[in-house]
Amino acid sequence: MKSTKVKQFLRDQIAKESKILFGINSIELINQVTENWFNDQENYDGRWSIIQEKIPHIGKILDMAAGCGTFVLYGLHKGYNVWGVEPEAWKLNYFSQK
Repeated sequence: MKSTKVKQFLRDQIAKESKILFGINSIELINQVTENWFNDQENYDGRWSIIQEKIPHIGKILDMAAGCGTFVLYGLHKGYNVWGVEPEAWKLNYFSQK
């Protein structure tokens, strides 16, 4: 199944960066971050709740350093005009696979 491969790609990248950048090897933490970033149907960090509460009418939304695109995809699913910019190649690769 394609989504399983894409999710594994994401988990591998998170594990690699967690170890290199932060010295983190926690499988539980890596799995939780993977689940959060993979699921674009949920508002896991609450940013969309704040936007919907504070701003009744929104034009275009730009997500700088969009990461794996979870925020962007959630917004698109909800009908918002969302754009994301992300400079990291592996995250762009992941996003295009998804």
